[in-house]
Amino acid sequence: MRNLFVALSMCMGLCAWGHDFEVNGVCYNVTSKTAKTVCVTYPFGMENSKTKYKGNVVIPDSVVYGKNKYAVTAVGDSAFFNCESLKSVTFCDDIRTIGKSAFESCKVLANVTLPEALTTISSHAFENCLNFTKIFIPANVRKIETLAFGYLSNVEKISVDENNIYYNSKNNCNAIIETSSRSLVCGCMNTVIPANIKTIKEHAFNLCTGLKEVTLPEGLRNIGTQAFWGASNLTKLTIPSTVTEIGIQAFTNGPKYIEVAEDNSVFDSRENCNAIIETATNTLVFGVKYSTIPSTITSIGDFAFYNCDLGRSLVLPEGIESIGERAFCYANVTHLTIPSTVNNIGYGALSTMAETHVYSFIEAPMELDGIWNISEEDTLHVSKNMTSVYKAVNGWNCFTILDDLDEIPAAISGVAASKKSDEAIYTIDGRRVDSDNLKSGVYIKAGKKFLVK
Repeated sequence: MRNLFVALSMCMGLCAWGHDFEVNGVCYNVTSKTAKTVCVTYPFGMENSKTKYKGNVVIPDSVVYGKNKYAVTAVGDSAFFNCESLKSVTFCDDIRTIGKSAFESCKVLANVTLPEALTTISSHAFENCLNFTKIFIPANVRKIETLAFGYLSNVEKISVDENNIYYNSKNNCNAIIETSSRSLVCGCMNTVIPANIKTIKEHAFNLCTGLKEVTLPEGLRNIGTQAFWGASNLTKLTIPSTVTEIGIQAFTNGPKYIEVAEDNSVFDSRENCNAIIETATNTLVFGVKYSTIPSTITSIGDFAFYNCDLGRSLVLPEGIESIGERAFCYANVTHLTIPSTVNNIGYGALSTMAETHVYSFIEAPMELDGIWNISEEDTLHVSKNMTSVYKAVNGWNCFTILDDLDEIPAAISGVAASKKSDEAIYTIDGRRVDSDNLKSGVYIKAGKKFLVK
């Protein structure tokens, strides 16, 4: 899908749809006939650039074609996109713009020296260049777009020329900071977030697998969309009291443990739940593998457990009314209990959960939109009098439906009956509970499940 987007967007981008001429193995498009300027581009038919550019490429200050001499001032959109054999690029001094996805997925391209005249690094310009270990931003760069350096998991060092008035990396913070807004634009495995930072921008630590610990400073207000997406070796993250906005999937497939400072007025992690809850709405907005869901929660937010490799059972407590868009998509939930109070399930919320058992107590099931990758191994357990109801509703009827909700045996590992604890009662995800305070749901006693209505 990403490749399709790149291909379609080129028709509107810098130096789109192939080349005007070629000199010494490099393709160019004329950007101004009056000023006689050109940009580097890919050969006609974008797929040809993958094999066209390889080894070491030198971009000259100027080229002569026909009777004209042209100044080379830019690298066009997708010019070197996915050039798997491109090892190095030498830029001329007058390059001012590096276009969208210009070097995206050049996986053996080593560290590059950006030209001093450079002013703009466009979105996805060096995304997924896995061989990068350091980034240096020259003095004249004034615009760095989203994911310009995305998915660079091996970067150890980031610095900015001290004469740059738009960006900085003061105090050797190993990050790109937008000076005017005090926003962290791009970080790496060795980043130390400065104390005066107000915003961590979207995708700032995207797929930063080398990041093992980082402190979010008091005073931080905003954490952008997918800011720590894929930072899978980050052990623990504490959300400061000053944070008031957290973007969608900010921590997806990221930290193993997460908590919110007690004096935060917008978010909390009540009952040591290892999750982020929006206090005013009682919505769980982000969960991790070891999250528990407090009984006071009324909503599971959009993407709350998206791509979270739970590998275990999860019980949604009675009182939850809404499950957000893609909330459990790709979450690898083995058993999911949905209470009778749920009256809204968002698009794709239950898709691609991987051989899941769903226990639904919803008495008036709504249609499920965005159901994909549901197979006969995905099983829906309902009460006997509800089988025909669920089979008639779009989405639910994609599951293998069994009318055994009241009588199936315990299937949760680690919650088996024993001589010493025959009377002990557990939730379906293995937590021991007080028999005097049972709410509606499925429980386990003496190795078998039973239902409380």
